[in-house]
Amino acid sequence: MADYINLDRTSLVAPASTATIQMRSFIIGAIGAVVCLIGLFVPGGPEHLMRSWLVSFMFWLGLSAGCMGVLMLTYMVGGWWGFIPRRLFLAGAQNILLMAAFFLPILIFPKSLYEWMTPAFRSALSPEKAQLWKFTSYLTQSRWTIWAIIYFIIWIGMVALLVRWARERNVSPGNDRQWRLKFQKLSAPGLILYCLSMTFASFDWVMSLSPDWYSTIFGMIFLAGQALSALSFAAAMCILLSKEEPMSLFFKKDIMHDLGKLMLAFTMFWAYVSFSQYLIIWSGNLPEEIIWFLTRMNHGWGIIAVGIILFHFVFPFSLLLSKDVKKNRTSLTVTALLIMFMRYVELYWYIKPNFSDAGNLKFAWLDLATAAMMGGFWMAIFLRNLRSRPLFPVNDPLMDTALEHLGEKQFQHQH
Repeated sequence: MADYINLDRTSLVAPASTATIQMRSFIIGAIGAVVCLIGLFVPGGPEHLMRSWLVSFMFWLGLSAGCMGVLMLTYMVGGWWGFIPRRLFLAGAQNILLMAAFFLPILIFPKSLYEWMTPAFRSALSPEKAQLWKFTSYLTQSRWTIWAIIYFIIWIGMVALLVRWARERNVSPGNDRQWRLKFQKLSAPGLILYCLSMTFASFDWVMSLSPDWYSTIFGMIFLAGQALSALSFAAAMCILLSKEEPMSLFFKKDIMHDLGKLMLAFTMFWAYVSFSQYLIIWSGNLPEEIIWFLTRMNHGWGIIAVGIILFHFVFPFSLLLSKDVKKNRTSLTVTALLIMFMRYVELYWYIKPNFSDAGNLKFAWLDLATAAMMGGFWMAIFLRNLRSRPLFPVNDPLMDTALEHLGEKQFQHQH
């Protein structure tokens, strides 16, 4: 019988197959980067590249930030559901630094995306409108730039502390209660900071693409979508890793069921806040508000809207209601990947129609190139982060419980 209690915990690392996936991801990212460079030299390429870049950036940033938020949530509430995928959330949150690098083109060339920064837009404003606080104080390039830097400082700072403390705890476990309080003292205000900063970041980077439109629930939609993406990604990765040890030892159907229930909860929450935004604006029927939805219901964009309703809510919701689906590896993986894909489609639907020359719905090859580039590099660095430490928090008391449970099951099986 294997001695699980005395198992060398430093051997609980990601399987060697992840190194192959890491290399392939890097190659995909490199190919995408080459295609993006080619896009700079075709007619109209730079403008289309920046728009596609923003869509992909918001998706992969959302996955990184969602991992950070859910990671802090696991420290606050505890439980088995958060213990097993905790290292996945930590590795994903570390990619905030990568997303800061991907934000540099937007930071350097913001006027290619945000028309309210251009002199032409300012000069076209009526005297009354130009005096509004929105245009005199909030929608200014200097404020936008300063706060973008502040957002990343907040996110990178919180992730750096979480990574450092996780590493220290692996080396010297110390008193468990002190460690739990330490993580909770960061996570409690950290979750508040994350919610506030991401709300205003979504205002600055997406909502301001339509400077005359506003929605107070806009940030909550982004937060719900990011948490849902992070949970879906963790579920899919856990199932993939559970084909081999050590994840196969720990990731059982009860954990899969718990992640599925959380995916269901956040699917419902995302649908609730998204529909609330639509209902309030549509019932108000104000020209400066309703035009945002009218733009996204015509010229082919309505097909995307229907697709989001069906494949981002109706299908995932119906599937995740089933206990069997949540405990089946194939069906839960398909549902998780569908949710993540529709999250990208949703961001595409939010961002692309804002540009006056977008016209009818059409997909550009740069959309695929930017998604492949950022996604390839994101996955490569995620797997590098994941392979740099044990796959589980080895000095957490829950690890002792898990190993004892495994030992008991193995004993019962042999007798």
